[in-house]
Amino acid sequence: MLRLADLGRLSWGNVTEHKKRSLLVVVTMSVLFGLLFGMNFMLAGLRDTLVGVDTQATDGKVYIDLVYMRWFSGGEEADVVEVADMKTALARASEEAAQYGGKALGREFYFESKDGARMRAVDLAVAKNFISSDLADVPQDKVPVLVSNTAQLTAEQRELLETTYDKVGVIPHIVMLDQLSLPGLNPLNLVLEHIQVSNIYNVSTPIAIVDDGSDAVKTYLEQQGFTTPTTEELVDGKDGPIMVTRAPKTPAEVVVFGDYKAARKYYEAAQRGDVAQYIKVDGKYYYLEVMSAVNNPVGIMSGYETAQLLLMVSQIVLAIVAVIVATLTLIHLIDDDVATVALYRSLGATNTDIGIIYLLYLLELCLMTIIASVCVGLVIVLGMTLMSAQVLAKNLQEAYALADSPHISLMGLSGEIWWLIAMIIMIAPITLALVRKRFSAKHVAKKIRDIE
Repeated sequence: MLRLADLGRLSWGNVTEHKKRSLLVVVTMSVLFGLLFGMNFMLAGLRDTLVGVDTQATDGKVYIDLVYMRWFSGGEEADVVEVADMKTALARASEEAAQYGGKALGREFYFESKDGARMRAVDLAVAKNFISSDLADVPQDKVPVLVSNTAQLTAEQRELLETTYDKVGVIPHIVMLDQLSLPGLNPLNLVLEHIQVSNIYNVSTPIAIVDDGSDAVKTYLEQQGFTTPTTEELVDGKDGPIMVTRAPKTPAEVVVFGDYKAARKYYEAAQRGDVAQYIKVDGKYYYLEVMSAVNNPVGIMSGYETAQLLLMVSQIVLAIVAVIVATLTLIHLIDDDVATVALYRSLGATNTDIGIIYLLYLLELCLMTIIASVCVGLVIVLGMTLMSAQVLAKNLQEAYALADSPHISLMGLSGEIWWLIAMIIMIAPITLALVRKRFSAKHVAKKIRDIE
């Protein structure tokens, strides 16, 4: 059996002796995987940019709503947790969120007023994180409110700010998502086009009433139909009559996470079903929705889920193509090197030795592919930054109503990069396993006879 140093020298000899073929393999795989490295770099950089803009006004903290929505289809009883009431259900959900670093702040309520207007009320415990003035200064006949963005206000809401409301602070909320997408077939749209506003109404609610317990707030909420009981009625559906809930008031538990990473872990756990998703209260079924309370962090998480799924499929397809390319190349190389393989055998090399020589050869090609792929990926990131950064900064500034244009970076790192590197390295043993029979003495003797 040959020494490891000799095996390494012989494997590198294959690289130098077959320069053109080795270069062709490296270039081909580098182009394929360079696209994936570039996409991974860009999507990670875009994620960091979006999260930075989304949490800019909250010092990096992420505020989410835990909401139980009515579930009409029923389900397996084994998957349903029966609880006494909705208050108990939200408390239970908050406890599960705490296991991922979430801290329950209080409740907020989304409701429709008697005239159909979409409204929002928040507990003082939630609002105090965004109040900038003293509530004691609020006139007794006025209702304290948080306003997310005055550009969104309707004429009626502007009038209410003059006559009924008293602005005591600002609660950040995304304005519009329509302008996020970039023109043309831009790969960043793989994420941007899948980001939706994630709150109960799927639109921004620019005013939040601060429920400070005052008589003025209590009276106003009652006037708007806040205390109207929930009713159910049958309406015509696509496939026949369906039961619809008319619930003017939908309670949500506001939970804050220290950063986006912690909030994403909880969101992913909820998506996987690691936390209780379905409950039963008074014979009725509900399912847990994780939504954005401030700006749109859950919308970003959801958009990235879709993008990562599409990217994973692309990685698998390109990995299969790369294995095919490497296998065909190695088959030709072994067939051309049959005399060399015979020489290895005459020097006392075993099948294992020969296999190690070509395994090291493939690993050397894979390592060169990784380096070249990273370079290709960086070039792609640079090109996309020059093409898209300025437009994306303008779009984000408008979407979040920012005073200044945000900094855009399309270069970032994510855990998927290591999977990509591992995938390239695994090409070597997979390819070797597919061609190892060609190292046998019988196959080598046959090929030599064919040549003669």
